[in-house]
Amino acid sequence: MRLSHAEQTHLGIGIRAHGTDSWPEYFASLRERIPAIRRAVGGDAELGLSLQLPALAAFELYDPANLAAFQSFLGDEGCYVFSLDGRTFGARGIPPDSRWGNQFPDWRDMRRLAYTNVLADILAELLPEDVPYGSINTLAVAGRERIEINEIPAAARNLLRFAAYLTFLNRTKGRHIALALEPTPCCLLETGAEAVKFFRDYLYSPVGVAHFAGASGIPAAEADGSLRSYLGVCVDTSHAATMYESPETCVERLRHAGIPIMKLQVASALRTRNAELTCRLPGAGELADSPVVQRRGEALLRFLDTRTAFAGLTEATDDDREWRIACHAPVSQAEVAPFETTQSVTLEFLTMHARDPLTGHMELEIDGTADGRALPATRYAREFAWTIEALGQPSRASGDTEAETLKARRKKNPTLRIAG
Repeated sequence: MRLSHAEQTHLGIGIRAHGTDSWPEYFASLRERIPAIRRAVGGDAELGLSLQLPALAAFELYDPANLAAFQSFLGDEGCYVFSLDGRTFGARGIPPDSRWGNQFPDWRDMRRLAYTNVLADILAELLPEDVPYGSINTLAVAGRERIEINEIPAAARNLLRFAAYLTFLNRTKGRHIALALEPTPCCLLETGAEAVKFFRDYLYSPVGVAHFAGASGIPAAEADGSLRSYLGVCVDTSHAATMYESPETCVERLRHAGIPIMKLQVASALRTRNAELTCRLPGAGELADSPVVQRRGEALLRFLDTRTAFAGLTEATDDDREWRIACHAPVSQAEVAPFETTQSVTLEFLTMHARDPLTGHMELEIDGTADGRALPATRYAREFAWTIEALGQPSRASGDTEAETLKARRKKNPTLRIAG
């Protein structure tokens, strides 16, 4: 959906693969879900989509016949793809490796580079001609505890190689694709401040710009500006909230450093001061795999997942300790019983964007429930309507779906039916 800001912004819905790595299974799910979502959201405007494509699905979709069939489907359903989610490589065909963690392979590994190259090739084919650029959000380099400082330059070189490939796609296909590193709890880059440091020291540094210029063939005098149009960040509002990061501070730091926000993922995290409530969390599924950050005073303590964070914890916590879970809770709710959400942080980012656009791409990231099932179409419409209202835009939801207001919903809130 194209929003009526001074700078054109595309607002879309993120669609996850939900337990499959293959394109035929994923496409079958899309054929079932997209028409229902399209009807529920309503309106005459095309519906924007951001697809999560694991590696196997990406390589299978790049087959010309599969791409043509998918493009035909998008046209029939009144949808378009402007962004891809490239964080999750997928497990099929990759043996587990405890040294790397669940982010394997990360940006140290050429397989991550090859996979993201294919995503760029796909997006160059799917991106409508009137959309200025396409975006791919990706892993924030590597797991925080899995990468040594002496390995960071190798990961940066792969990112710069990928940026050089994007210049080639632009020259040959006429499509501008941008890569957006997504700061995430427990990754090397967790906050806007850490993103600024990484870009300054490794990507936008004189050495990084020179490497990009040599790989892309772009004149040295133009290389810095060109690189900034291909490599930026994706801000996930639930991740920023989980890290207790001020939206205003995050945006100001990125803008001051000249780092473009290529994509804004609209989501909320869970929060609580009562550790006893954590016994109600599911022991498996996407929510169970979500990172957790505990704050006591000014100190932050990170956990890779809810099982690690709350193992053996039964007593109520004291007032100065708060837990935040980096999942994708419904943005229209200030509470998901028995937890609160970080809706206020999400709303602050949206208000900032309405006042002064932060990015050209926004994605509603709520696709899933605590046990891994897809959301019903009516839930998409409700969350979409709330987001549109928060942005000060006219609602596009159909008359059959009750539009949400900015007030917290107090009745009939679902319990832990949220994405991990």
